[in-house]
Amino acid sequence: MFEKHRGFTLIELLVVIAIIAILAAILFPVFARARERARQTSCLSNVRQIGLATMMYAQDHGERLPRAGYWAEDGEMIHWHKQIMPYLRNEQILICPSSPRRDSINHWNYGFVRQTTGYGTSTGSFEHPDGTTIPGQDAPVSIAQVTNPSQTAFISDAQHWYTELAFWYRSDSGFDEVGGAWYFVDGRHNNGANLGFLDGHARWYPSTSPYGPQNPNVCAGPIEFYYLD
Repeated sequence: MFEKHRGFTLIELLVVIAIIAILAAILFPVFARARERARQTSCLSNVRQIGLATMMYAQDHGERLPRAGYWAEDGEMIHWHKQIMPYLRNEQILICPSSPRRDSINHWNYGFVRQTTGYGTSTGSFEHPDGTTIPGQDAPVSIAQVTNPSQTAFISDAQHWYTELAFWYRSDSGFDEVGGAWYFVDGRHNNGANLGFLDGHARWYPSTSPYGPQNPNVCAGPIEFYYLD
């Protein structure tokens, strides 16, 4: 006699499909985060190389940083990437693998911090919540003016060719000290942004916003990213 083989019932098939769907829902976000972490690491390497090129530029220009941008005599805006390109020699370094604007270096994947590097003829000024005023200074800025280069950021993931720094009071902040709000910073790496500092190191910082989820591209950290005495 032939053995009768029984197929799957509809209930069994539905159970298997449900299990596969649950596993996919669990694993796909994990895979997505892993892919983004790889892109984040690649971007961090870009930021380090931009930082190295910037330091090489400064060595050849009296220890002075390139400005985020300035107008040439013919009226052309000379952005920072044009100033350091002889030291960078690779436009692809200016393109973040996570940015939706990867077709041109002029679509600005990274930006220089205006309060550190200056824009036009001077740096930006601002007032700390305690009332301390940090005045603007003539640009370009000398590295010797920076008293704490390891806590002075000059480049970040951005939506523009420069970024702006402001401060806010926030009693429910997760940080002990007041945070720094970065305008035009793009927190595109696992809800955070890569920043480069004047001592040569680069690091990822988480994004947050004191203005609600409708303004997600404000990056904050536990330190004051910028100050010049």
